[in-house]
Amino acid sequence: MKNQFDDLAQLIAEFSQIYADYAKTYQLSFNELHFLYYINNHNNHAHANEISKRWSIPKQTINSMINKYKNAGIIEVNNDPDDKRKKILSLTPNGQKFVGNFVDELTSTELAVQKNHLKDFAELLTAFKKIKDDFKVNLNK
Repeated sequence: MKNQFDDLAQLIAEFSQIYADYAKTYQLSFNELHFLYYINNHNNHAHANEISKRWSIPKQTINSMINKYKNAGIIEVNNDPDDKRKKILSLTPNGQKFVGNFVDELTSTELAVQKNHLKDFAELLTAFKKIKDDFKVNLNK
């Protein structure tokens, strides 16, 4: 029997490469694209551990990006008033301009493609979630 997980992994890798190639047009890495995208799309209020978990980015990589973009004036880091152990990451006005350029373009492209494939997305997301959940249960027996 053919292992279709190999085909799925290949498609996911190819899809990720499309995003990585897009990121390069803005002199960003794949991880940097996700890092900045997440801050922008979470009301300009994010925690490093959320980004790490959501995009499977190692915490050391997150810390390096925080330092890079803080020094570049793209993000600012403030104490979280609700949890002093956490820092809130937000985009500066310059960061909002920079990130807004690629997030707006990326999101409009994603939504246009989604609109062309509404039924496909509904079926794909439902099926993929079932497969993921079943895989997780069976792998951890």
